[in-house]
Amino acid sequence: MEDLFRREFAPMVRALTILAGDREAAADAVQDAFVQAHRHWARVSRLDDPAGWVRHAAVNRVRNQRRGHSRMVAALPRLLRQEDSMAEPTARATATADLVPVLAALPEQQRAAVVLYYLLDQPTSAVAETLGVTEATVRSHLRNARLRLVESLGDPAPGAGRREVTP
Repeated sequence: MEDLFRREFAPMVRALTILAGDREAAADAVQDAFVQAHRHWARVSRLDDPAGWVRHAAVNRVRNQRRGHSRMVAALPRLLRQEDSMAEPTARATATADLVPVLAALPEQQRAAVVLYYLLDQPTSAVAETLGVTEATVRSHLRNARLRLVESLGDPAPGAGRREVTP
């Protein structure tokens, strides 16, 4: 296993960087594939091409990462939707790429609630059960995450969706 890793890790990362579009994502995928190979080494080592098995697993991980990213992109409009129209200008004006680091910066519980609710389409009851919290806490996490997103991204149309106070 160690020889396989030393021989194949760097070339796989180089090749999968092109597929993933990011060296770090490629390295993570290859590393995960090697971890799986290690876990199942008794079976993988008997294959005609253990390196091929690792490559296949790494490519699948890159594809899964890309699908996950695509699901997140598709879910972002719902993520930014709020009961009032304050988030609408933000959702239209904000590039998806700007949201990824903002989502990553959310506290863990908020991020978990966002992922389960928006990306996996789980109802708040299922999110609450998964996280071991109440539904009210889930709703609070989702609300706070939306507020953080609006705060982090800024409101490109100040005053939009807000009532004007006139004397």
